[in-house]
Formats: sequence, structure tokens, C-alpha cells
Amino acid sequence: MKAEINKILLKAWSGDSALSETDQNNFKKYMRFRDGQQLFILLLNQFRTRRNFTIKNQTAFENLGRLLQILLKKCDREDTSIPINCQVLAAAYFLTDSQREQRFLSEQIMSASIWHDMSFW
Repeated sequence: MKAEINKILLKAWSGDSALSETDQNNFKKYMRFRDGQQLFILLLNQFRTRRNFTIKNQTAFENLGRLLQILLKKCDREDTSIPINCQVLAAAYFLTDSQREQRFLSEQIMSASIWHDMSFW
């Protein structure tokens, strides 16, 4: 499972192309399980530990946002650790746009329903 999640993450991070429907469906399959969710958080965090905060391009920005959105939809409503880690990591990575403004990945997940579920928090 780790190799498959890492392959999807690296494809998303590269920004060479948008994630395919197959990639997204496979990712959804892995995110049904807490182990898969924790692995994804661990793998995404490796960019941060290497001080690689800059997202390459708009496609990568959208790909990573889509993966985080999928994860947030799949996470267990009994445990806040996964969504909190998503928010922390999303606040670490950014894309520098054409006006040299930093757009943080967190903007891609702000509309996720989990943030508005008061019974969850």
C-alpha cells in the first residue's frame, strides 16, 4: 500500500499532468483505511522534513489539493488527528503565482465539509 500511495503522491507533486480518474479512485480506495491515511500524511510530511515547501506549478497545486480533499472526505469522524495533520501540512506548502504571491495549499481544502461540522469538533 505504501508504494502505491507514494506513486500517486509523487505524480501529484510533479505536476506533469492532472491526476487521472484511475489515480483518484485508487487513492480513494487506500484512504478508506486509517493505515492508508496515516501513510499518506507521513509521505506528504517527507517533503516538509526536506524543507521542500514550494509546489512546482498550478497542476501540482490542484493535484495535491484534490488528494487532501479526498482524504478529508474519507477520514473517521471520531478522530481529529488526520484532519489536523492535513491542515498543518496544507499550511506548509505553497505555490508562488505570477505576481509572486504565495498561495498556500490550505486554500484548496478550506471548503471541505469537515471544517464546518461542529459536532465533529
